[in-house]
Amino acid sequence: MLVSSDDEHKYTATFGSGREGGNNRAAFGTIGGHFVMNPADAAFATKNYLKPKFAVPIHYGTFPQLKGTPAEYTKALGKTTTKVMAINPGDSLQF
Repeated sequence: MLVSSDDEHKYTATFGSGREGGNNRAAFGTIGGHFVMNPADAAFATKNYLKPKFAVPIHYGTFPQLKGTPAEYTKALGKTTTKVMAINPGDSLQF
């Protein structure tokens, strides 16, 4: 997963990088489930390690093997203060 904090606008790989559970503004997590994390694993990392204000699911639906969906990710995430922001190609987001 990639994260951005409130005080820095660069993105960094997480898990062992010192970014876990800090003041993470946004997390971009793979959810496709074949070569990357599935929605349940990504939700676990989001909720238990990263705890961002916003989560953007990525790497899903681009070919048949990547079956995970933003809806599955959101359901697996459960009750949380993290806002999931699913996007489509060409969309833009502001945090």
